[in-house]
Amino acid sequence: MAVEEDNEETEMTEKRSIGDVVKEVASTTEGLLGVGVMDMEGVPVAVVTTPGATLNAELAAAQLAVVVRLCSSTADKLKLGDFDENLITTTSRYILTKVLTSDFYLAMILSKESTTLGMARLVAREHAAQVSQALPKFE
Repeated sequence: MAVEEDNEETEMTEKRSIGDVVKEVASTTEGLLGVGVMDMEGVPVAVVTTPGATLNAELAAAQLAVVVRLCSSTADKLKLGDFDENLITTTSRYILTKVLTSDFYLAMILSKESTTLGMARLVAREHAAQVSQALPKFE
């Protein structure tokens, strides 16, 4: 019985905050202008931007939530399986969204000049589980 209590205590102390996990994603991604965890209603939960970046997190969360919901709906209607990630490419930026749960997604805005898209996708995939574990639980 004592072993179970020790395991529960360890699990509780090992849980990282969503802000810490998002900061780690930001620190391991070259060319990142901003990264955030957003809910599907378009509300930012945790956001990190690089110094000098002029990103509006609330606007990005609201607009990208529409895109993520539309992509998910399209994948469902076309019976393509669960929607996982989306890439928007502009002349100077990449916008990568990755679904974490049915309620949350990760968004990364990257400079095309100073990032490797493959590495950014890898960072998003590698950190998705950590971000999901740190998410607030609603019951």
